[in-house]
Amino acid sequence: MSKVHRFGVQETWDWWQDWHLALWTENLDAVLVRLLRDGVPFVTRGTSAYVEIPRGITFQLQGLNMSLAATEPFNFCRATTPTSRLPTPPPGAWRSAVRPDAPLPPIPHLQAKHFALPTDTPEAALQHLQRFIGGEGLGDVLAFLQPRSHRFSNGECAMLKWQRLADFDLHFVHQFSKTDQPSGGSTASVRDVQRRLVAGHAKHAGEDVGQVALADPALSTFLGNGLGLRVSSLEPFRARLDAARAPYYVHSGDSSQTRRSLYVPLATGFIVELQEEK
Repeated sequence: MSKVHRFGVQETWDWWQDWHLALWTENLDAVLVRLLRDGVPFVTRGTSAYVEIPRGITFQLQGLNMSLAATEPFNFCRATTPTSRLPTPPPGAWRSAVRPDAPLPPIPHLQAKHFALPTDTPEAALQHLQRFIGGEGLGDVLAFLQPRSHRFSNGECAMLKWQRLADFDLHFVHQFSKTDQPSGGSTASVRDVQRRLVAGHAKHAGEDVGQVALADPALSTFLGNGLGLRVSSLEPFRARLDAARAPYYVHSGDSSQTRRSLYVPLATGFIVELQEEK
């Protein structure tokens, strides 16, 4: 993913940037000033800044507004390729200058708001989530946003599906026009990764996550980079999964500090961990 990302080019976007954790703060500038002072590249859309966490994972930093960087609307129809060189304004016209010795404000409180995943089957991912984990569909919210801040994401240039889990949202994003491979190509496209994950889950379903990590290191990377949810009991979820013969992994807990967990692969292959409260 890191080879695909180009956060130094404001007008570009790649599909892997839609695998991100969104953090909300009332004072977004207090975060941006640190990125600007240290020369960390980021792109902006709406009232959000997107930045790469080495190596490859994206954080969305979201606020009510920002004054230290210009922004633009989401543009789902703007096509990007591994070699596209889209025009971008000079850095001084797009970002505020921050001196290296500038005093910094305190780091503001950052609240996790949503987790986004790239997939070419967002509807199937949503249905799988609703069937085995639950939550509330956000179709009405999307219907309100799509003619405004999220234009053309209703099947024209992209397809979005959102689900709310208590006070946290999960977003599935299918980009029709965005690149997901580095220059020269690779086997790391969203579709390739999704296909390999689904095959790996079918092979190892029911095993302990520790055994999977030893048997399939590539798969274990995704086990550790999913979404974690705390639940009062695992049994209702296990019963639904067993009744449908749907794959999942288990972690029985090995000390007073470790809780039992179920690792549930979504239809996309990505993981949601259900951790039991003690």
